Amino acid sequence: QVSDFNPEEIFLVMSDYKFTIDIALKLSKDLNVPLYIYVLDDRYMMIKNSLFISCLKKGYLKSFESAVNKSLKCCCIGELMADVYTGEFNKKFQVLPNPIDFNEVQFANRVYQNNKTFYRVLYAGGLTLGRFDALLDFAKVVKSTEKELDISIDFLVCSGDSLSNDQLLKIENLSINFLGRLNHSELNELYETVDFVTHLESNKSEFMKLTYLSISTKIPECLAKGICLIGYGPSQLSSMKLIYENELGCYIDSNSNFKSQCEHMI
Repeated sequence: QVSDFNPEEIFLVMSDYKFTIDIALKLSKDLNVPLYIYVLDDRYMMIKNSLFISCLKKGYLKSFESAVNKSLKCCCIGELMADVYTGEFNKKFQVLPNPIDFNEVQFANRVYQNNKTFYRVLYAGGLTLGRFDALLDFAKVVKSTEKELDISIDFLVCSGDSLSNDQLLKIENLSINFLGRLNHSELNELYETVDFVTHLESNKSEFMKLTYLSISTKIPECLAKGICLIGYGPSQLSSMKLIYENELGCYIDSNSNFKSQCEHMI
């Protein structure tokens, strides 16, 4: 039983499942220990602002609100989310960035010659929430940059998401090197061979609602390796704001015209 561990506090990473929140609330009450919550992905505002809310979703919102009210301290992943949640709940939310274990990081220290003509660009992550279409759009920018600068760019993509035959054909037509799912060790080895890593987000309104307040945990992971980061997505999203407001890497606005996107890439 949990009581056998004699915990000093309950640290709850908020998910989109009501029962996990309810279990944390019950443990905190029964064991008489403080509750701390950490919000990585926005579910509350997304559900609350939806047009149709089912009974199950109403129950989730109620549990979420209980966790916020009873938490000794509330944390979230980004400043925009902290501002929105602080205003919504009238309770202070503090920013807690995604933690990185630097003991596992092999920091890249690359030296480039002016005559370098071959580069490797990597996207590692999910292709849901409209990111597949964003991937195709970014690949077109990559191809145009190759042609304009008369260089070669190997655009590598690794993802555990299953793709249809039609999607695989689209990837092949754009000369994207799709590697499928890689384990942690394989991905770390790949990072050592690439010149740029990219984070992609969809500019479709239905997906922007889901990603607006969230910050991808991939961003600090990529930055910790010392590889130049390229952000590609709409400027309103927290992940993109983090990149261009803090000058963490190169930012390309996916809502700008194609010529402008290519100029930024070049």
